[in-house]
Amino acid sequence: MDTLLFNIKRLPNLLDPFKRIFAKANLLWITPLVGMILFIIAMAAFLLILHVRDERLIRETMMRDIELSRQTIRKNLQSTQDKMAQMARDMAREIVDDLGFIRLAREHLISAPELAHIGYMDNERFARWSISNENLVLPELHPADELIEEAESYWAFITAKDSAKPVFSRPYIGPNNVAFLELHAPIANDRGHFLGTVYAALPITSLLDEAIPKEFQGRYLISIIDGGGNPIASNGSRNLERAVEAYEVILDPPGQGLKLRAIALQSNTQLIQSMLTWTVAGLSIVIIWGFFMLMRHGHARTKAENQLYAEAEFRKAIENSVSTGLCVFDLQGKITYSNPGLTKMTGFAEELLIGTSCPFPFWPNTQPTEHKQNLDMMLSGMAPENGLEQIMIRKDGSQFTARLYVSPLINANGEQTGWMTSITDITEPKRIREELAAAQERFITVLEALDAAISVSTPTENGVCDLLFANSYYRLWFSDTSDGAFGLNSIIQTTEQGVFECFWKENQRWFEVRRRTINWVDRRLVYMDVTTDITERKLAAENAKIQQEKLQFTSRLVTMGEMASLLAHELNQPLSAISNYSMGGVSRLKSGRCTADDLLPMLEKVTQQAQRAGNVIRRIREFVKRKAPQRKSATLHKIIEDAVVFAEIDAKNREVEIVIEALGDDFPDVFADRILIEQVLLNLIKNGMDAMVNTPSIYRRIAVKVERTSKTLVLSVSDHGSGIPEAIRDKLFEPFFSTKSEGMGMGLNICRSVIEYHDSRLEIEENQPMGTRFVFALPIYQKHIHQPLEEENHDITQ
Repeated sequence: MDTLLFNIKRLPNLLDPFKRIFAKANLLWITPLVGMILFIIAMAAFLLILHVRDERLIRETMMRDIELSRQTIRKNLQSTQDKMAQMARDMAREIVDDLGFIRLAREHLISAPELAHIGYMDNERFARWSISNENLVLPELHPADELIEEAESYWAFITAKDSAKPVFSRPYIGPNNVAFLELHAPIANDRGHFLGTVYAALPITSLLDEAIPKEFQGRYLISIIDGGGNPIASNGSRNLERAVEAYEVILDPPGQGLKLRAIALQSNTQLIQSMLTWTVAGLSIVIIWGFFMLMRHGHARTKAENQLYAEAEFRKAIENSVSTGLCVFDLQGKITYSNPGLTKMTGFAEELLIGTSCPFPFWPNTQPTEHKQNLDMMLSGMAPENGLEQIMIRKDGSQFTARLYVSPLINANGEQTGWMTSITDITEPKRIREELAAAQERFITVLEALDAAISVSTPTENGVCDLLFANSYYRLWFSDTSDGAFGLNSIIQTTEQGVFECFWKENQRWFEVRRRTINWVDRRLVYMDVTTDITERKLAAENAKIQQEKLQFTSRLVTMGEMASLLAHELNQPLSAISNYSMGGVSRLKSGRCTADDLLPMLEKVTQQAQRAGNVIRRIREFVKRKAPQRKSATLHKIIEDAVVFAEIDAKNREVEIVIEALGDDFPDVFADRILIEQVLLNLIKNGMDAMVNTPSIYRRIAVKVERTSKTLVLSVSDHGSGIPEAIRDKLFEPFFSTKSEGMGMGLNICRSVIEYHDSRLEIEENQPMGTRFVFALPIYQKHIHQPLEEENHDITQ
């Protein structure tokens, strides 16, 4: 009952999903939903009324039955009480022996089969006589001649003695865990003296068995309980899960707080009724669930229909928006469908195309046989996968090239019903492809006509490059090499971009390779090499270098030629001194007045003058000696002194003073070619003296100055001449340009080449307050860097 009420209370919550569905449902679902709800309410009310009526009927029946059982128990106990009182009176009137007691007791046992024992207890509480019920096999409670000590028996004995009335004891557990009640009836003589009691032992279980009808066994669980509600005896053991109702009544006699309790058990009729209730409830749930599932199915179906409708509209929108023409042919070659794209492409309306057969309106009349063959091929399923290309005609008569892709049209049963054809206008793409092919051909023609080798390659895991493209010059120069088409990559072992020069031993030629990284057509990073034959250029550069060296040598010879007379004067002085000292010594020897001490000073002076002449000749020989340029460690002040010695011969005649500034032994060596730097200094000093021809003699001064930086020694040659105009400064270093009428115009060009060979620049500055200043720098010699570059000079004089 409570469970059903709880479920009814929860009914609004259970209907929440249906409320949400109902809010979305249309009128089609409202009628069955209302009918189902009314049916469930009616069935619930019917079952509730039936359940209440059954519970009331069960309770009324149980109260009547339990009252009947209580009356039976009460009647039996009252009858036993009366019989024991009569037996006590009989024993008080007559002197009864043990046999007489047994006779009286046996009569009572026959009339009261629920009694287990009947006995006599004297006034001292000693059990004298007793007899047991033969039908109840129970141990004897009070053996003969024993003092009664049990608490309940003692209490009943004392109470009967004091009250002079029959008294029931409280229930107690005897042998074999059997619950007993004892009835003590007092025995008193005529004078009122207490002689003892007649007691009867009643097993409570036997009392229930005698008092409860057999038909109650399946319907009730009847128990005698004490004042604390604990069962003392029951008519059997039952599963209380089947209990549906309980009822209790007081037992008097025997009193003592004893009650008779009955628990109604679920009968088969009730079980059937309960099953009916649950069946109805289950059917209601099934109906609800079925309706719910039906609504879900309907909702899902509606949703699917909406999706199908949306998808159909979407596909229709796609078909209407695509520029590709779609056309469906049945198995006989008749058009059954066309989209707006085909109408837009050909100009023929959909109504005009559907239902038409070969020949179709978009076929030109010029190629009917070819078009018919294509149609037969399509209907036979032999159309190529890459499509069919054919000429089609528009409604206005213009022609275009189309490509047709054909695929079978399969219905839902897996049967082919026709052919789906997509038609694409490829007129413009075809024109573009032809233009691209022509452009490609022109590009290849240009690459093949170049006088440079063009190649594209990509590196592989083993370090070998795969050749992706090569023009004719590449194949001509490299494809016949020992390592096949990879000859160029075998000599250019680099992955860096830039310009490289390499020598190819196979054909003894020099090549210049310009390498850069590009993205290939498949987005790979590859190398593009442009290779040019520079053999002639290398030979020309080598010849130019040789000519430059010859020109430098010739310039030194010219310089020595210009200074020949001055050098002769320089050599004439020591030679004349040698001759004079020799002649004087000879004269003294001939006169006989010469001693060794007189000759020794003259010979020493002769030796000094000879060394002086030898130094002059050595300097001239080194200066004009032709050899390959060679940079090595050189002492700068020695180079300057040798150059000044040569220049001073001409400077004395021109009244020019040459001054060396800031020159000392603390300057480090430089990394340079000594002869070439000496030639540069000599040329710059001579140019300075030529520039001061019109300068007053007091200002004719050339300064050679040395300054030090962190890694170089800076040399400057300054004069006080007329200066160089700004307009011609850029032309001074050009070959054969000279400001002097008798000059060749090669001096400064050679000086610039020499300084650039030493990784520096020859610069021109104004000298204050007048004149010109030439400045250049030489690197300081560093042994750990420049030592490996030093080699022995080789004379290349031809």
